Order: sequence, then structure tokens, then C-alpha cells
Amino acid sequence: MASGKSRTPNPGLVSCILLATVSGGNAQGASGKSLEEVYFAALEQSETLATQVELVHQAEERLRQSQAALLPTVNGVISYSAQEDVNSANSIARSISPGNQWTGKLTLSQPLFRGLREFATIRQRKTLIGAQESGRERAEQLLFMDLVQSFYNVMLHEADHQNLKRQISINESRLEELKALHKLGRAREAEVLAVEALLANLSSQIETAFGQIQVARESLAFLSGMDRQIVLSDELPAPGAVKQLQEYLASIAALPEIRAAQLELEAAEQGVSISRGIHLPSLDLLGNYYISRPDGALKDIGWDASLNLTIPIFAGGAVQSQVRATTSERRVRELSLNRARRQTEQEIRSQYAVLMSQLQNVSKLEVAEQISQRSYSLQKRDFSQGRATNLEVLQASDAYEQTRRTLSRARYNVKVELLKLEASVGHFPRQKKQVFQ
Repeated sequence: MASGKSRTPNPGLVSCILLATVSGGNAQGASGKSLEEVYFAALEQSETLATQVELVHQAEERLRQSQAALLPTVNGVISYSAQEDVNSANSIARSISPGNQWTGKLTLSQPLFRGLREFATIRQRKTLIGAQESGRERAEQLLFMDLVQSFYNVMLHEADHQNLKRQISINESRLEELKALHKLGRAREAEVLAVEALLANLSSQIETAFGQIQVARESLAFLSGMDRQIVLSDELPAPGAVKQLQEYLASIAALPEIRAAQLELEAAEQGVSISRGIHLPSLDLLGNYYISRPDGALKDIGWDASLNLTIPIFAGGAVQSQVRATTSERRVRELSLNRARRQTEQEIRSQYAVLMSQLQNVSKLEVAEQISQRSYSLQKRDFSQGRATNLEVLQASDAYEQTRRTLSRARYNVKVELLKLEASVGHFPRQKKQVFQ
């Protein structure tokens, strides 16, 4: 963590950096696709996000189902029954219960009281919708973090490939110069061989870099669904500072994974209320409207209604067991919330430490680049004055180019760590329209 005269964080710079990234896509034109554009393409491509959206839809439908439990149900019923015919002389029995009976009716059932557990169920389902929506936002967050890594992996390896090509070009020119000097007797064969060995090593490295580019592009294409050879554009400037750690930690309560855990705890508390409501009586209104009734004493009765009061007395201990089970579930959700808070704080602290270390690394590499460049320039001057050997110039050149490559990679790593840290506290581009309908 930086202190004293080190790179002291300045609040607000990261927000400007992210704004440049988010809004830069509209200005990139033909130069390539920005991080924002690739991310929005990934939102449409992601099966994980689409699955999470469907889970939200399912939670909404379960809420509608629980609300429907408060409304009356109406059913049409047609029934036919047959029984042994009674003695034909017994006209009273035949009038009460004929042998063949057709009945057509409409039945209505209206719940009046269910121990208030139906209202607790509705509250629970609303809470679970919020939890699933937080889960969807968390899926977007993780997708962005994965995409940042893939996007800048491509940029990093392509930059490294270009740096290697530059280094090869410089050494090829140096090799031609040494061969000419060798013919004049001013350079040793060992010096020529040293450059040839370096070029062979660089050729191997450039093939490795090319393979890394292909792997990185495959990963980016998988996440975004875009063409593997798409041109990328990086508008994110090199960050010079980040916010203080406490500013990041202050965002923990609003993070989607914490909100989801909090809402799941609230839903578990409603589950306890639901199971306790089973102990209470239930009251239902039942009604029948008869369209057709069999001949007999009840033929002319067109409707009937009844109130049914059910009082739970004994169910073998099943209800109390359910109460204990839901109480235990509430405790599990409480423990999960506590763990999510601690784990999120630990992840933010770790990401912040990595970022600060990367920033310090870049700062020191910038100094090293300046020194190695100065050393290379002096070695070339001394060689022209006969005070340095070709090998010394070669070593200085190689050290300078290696430092430039390391610095380039480090700068990209800083961008990755910064964007991932910002995304981990909810600062990442949001979709401008609902992708999934």
C-alpha cells in the first residue's frame, strides 16, 4: 500500500478513467471495437446471464402463483353415478336416490383465512425476486471482469508481439553491421554468433507470443460471440492513482452478492412465519351452483354454500418439525450472509493490494526503462569511440528492449487490475437496454 512519497491515490481519477472507457466506444470509429462494445455483445451472448434472467422470470411466476392462492377458484363439474336400483315399490327411496344420476354444477372455493401464511408466502416470493435480480446483476459483474481479462490479454500479447518484432528488426540491422565489421576485421566471430543466438531466441519468443494471441482471441470470441480477428481499440489511459481502500470497502453493503444474501435471509425468515402459520385454523367458503341435478328430492335446489373451519389438532409432530427446519434454514442464511461479507471484504483488500503493487511495479519499471535506455545510448557512443565492445552494446540493447516489454505488460496488467477492482464494487458499464425479453 502506498504511503509517504509513493504514488498517493487521488479520489475521482478512476471514475474519469472508467467514463473514458464506457463512452469511448462511440468515438472509436474504424479503429476497432472498444471494451464497452465488446461487453454489450457479451451480454447478448452469455448463456449464464440468460439463465439468470430466466430464474428471475421463474421467481416472478411463483409470486403470481402465491397471489392466486388468495383468489377464488371456480370449476365446472359434470358427474355421473350408478348404483343398485332400489325396489320399484319403494317410491320414497327412488325419489331420494335414483339408480342413475347425472349432475352438472359450478363450484366456487374462496379461502378466507389460512393462518396468515399466504401473506407471508407472498412477501417471501417478492423477496426472492429481488434476490434473483441481484444474482443477475452479479452475473453481469462477473462477465465484465472475465471480459476485461480476455480483452486486455489480447492487447497485451499483441503489444508484446509488436515489441518482439521491433527488437528482431533492431538486432537484424545490428547483425548486418557486425558481419560487415567482421569482414573488415573489426568484429569477432563470437560477436556475430551472439547476435545470431539472440535472434534465434527472439524468433522462438515471437512464435510463443503469436500462440498466446490466438488463445486470448479464442477466449474473447467465446465470451463476446464476436469474430476472432476483430480489431480492438483501447481508450483507457494509463492510470496514475486509485482511490483509498476505505472508499472501496464502503461499497460492500450495496454489492449484488451481499444484497442477494441479505434477501435470501429475509426470505428464510418469512419461511419460518409460513411454517408457524400451519398451527393456526383455516376458514374456507365453498359454494355450488347446479346446472343439472338428478331426479329426486334435491332436483329443484339450484345452489348451496358452506363455511368450513379446520382446526389443526395433531399431525404427528410434522408441523413443529417443519418450524424447526425453517428456523435452521434461517440460521444457515444468516451464516452465509456473514461469510459473504467477510469474503467480499477479503477479496477487495487483496485486489487493492495487487493493484497498488502493480502501480509501484510500473513506477519502478519506468525508472528502469529510462536507465536502460541511457545505458544503451552510452554504450553505443563508447563503441563508436572504441571504448566498448560489440557484446557490451548488444547486452545493453537487449536489457533495454526487455525492460520496455516488461513495462508494456505491466501497464496492461494495471488496467486489468484497476477495472476488476472497480467492477468488484459495482462500477462497470450497465446495459443501455434490456437485452433479454
